[in-house]
Amino acid sequence: MSTVAPCFHRALSHSVCENDSLTWSDDNRIAVVTDKTIYIIDLIVSPTAVKDDSMFIMTSIPASKKRGDVDVGVCKSEFINYQYPLLKAPALAPAADTLHPVKLDTTLSPELVSTQLLSHYRHCCWSPISCDLTDLCVLASLSYDHSLCVHGGISGDNKYVLSLTESLHALIIKSDYVITNCLPENESRRYEEYRRRHYMQAVEVMCWSAVFQSETERFLPAHRHVFLIAAVKTGHIVIWKFELPMCAQSEPELTHIADTGLSIPNNMSVFEAGHNTQLLAVSDINGRIKV
Repeated sequence: MSTVAPCFHRALSHSVCENDSLTWSDDNRIAVVTDKTIYIIDLIVSPTAVKDDSMFIMTSIPASKKRGDVDVGVCKSEFINYQYPLLKAPALAPAADTLHPVKLDTTLSPELVSTQLLSHYRHCCWSPISCDLTDLCVLASLSYDHSLCVHGGISGDNKYVLSLTESLHALIIKSDYVITNCLPENESRRYEEYRRRHYMQAVEVMCWSAVFQSETERFLPAHRHVFLIAAVKTGHIVIWKFELPMCAQSEPELTHIADTGLSIPNNMSVFEAGHNTQLLAVSDINGRIKV
């Protein structure tokens, strides 16, 4: 005789903020993104249970501190008064006939949004299993100010956090913003450059690869690593490599930045095509997909 598994529910203190705000890890933990925190829920259920006799173990990751203003080497004052083909927005600015596009983009003008909202999480995803010292999954999070972090030791408390946005910012500055190291004199071009430099550091989506394993000498443990892949608003993908197992002293290596040719990415997925062979699919807001 078959039995139906019981249903369980848990009330949260804060509101869920996104449609894809719930994700289930390979080690049977649930992460729920709310407007104030990420809840991590361990659901322990007896396989023979027919009643609600489960046990919840819950911890949370509070919202991070607001990311500081990013210095991209261009000031708004250098182009904000230029008569760009401005957007008419009488409803937004009754006292003015026009509004500069930079004032409509929260990535370029974060002051348009509440300081508290910017630090709130918008998305999270779990790594494959056996990525930390306790053979558990590791959580990556993305906030509204485009900050990308990796949280470890979340089986009990949050023991360490790695901010990958900071390493991306440092690399881009070191490489003179990849394409140009001099500012255009034309004010409209300065605005375009200002937007490009901000968008290069604005992570939109991220995902984990499967674990890669390399052969070693006999009787030695296999060398393992995993990649965290992020897509920024310029259409570039950024790849960090994590040696396994991860720990508080882990220093991920930023291994690759590539231009997909897409607009603003909105989704990514990794497909395992064979042993140590994986494919990445990226889509953008215009409906285009690249593999």
